[in-house]
Amino acid sequence: MSTDARLKFAVFGLGRMGARHARNVAFLTPRAELVAVVDPSEEARNAAAEWLPKSVKLYASVQDCLAQSGCEAVLIASATAAHAEDAIASIEAGKVGHGLVLGVGIGGRSLSHMGLQTKKRWLRVSGTVKHKIMTPGGR
Repeated sequence: MSTDARLKFAVFGLGRMGARHARNVAFLTPRAELVAVVDPSEEARNAAAEWLPKSVKLYASVQDCLAQSGCEAVLIASATAAHAEDAIASIEAGKVGHGLVLGVGIGGRSLSHMGLQTKKRWLRVSGTVKHKIMTPGGR
């Protein structure tokens, strides 16, 4: 990758965290280009279309995005239960040569399970994020 090249990202999930990640990649990361976002909710995709650059493609499924978007890397911010499945699909599609960024939370399959599923492919996890969402008044 030359110093002028921008890594083409797809963001999976347009909830609170996914929308934040999409904004950061699209508007605040000079060496990255947001080429696609994925969310099964038509309402979420339509809302994102209002603020995303017009060049960003909107997909309802991870599989369609991986096959059609031209992304080179993925940022997974989908529902926690889908993290492992989305990561495995991305690895199998060869979209994580530059690394994989995903949240790790309770309820999804573990990274060790992903390792078993993908042992024929080299995987570099660029970052994992564990976050606890607090509601107002919550502990």
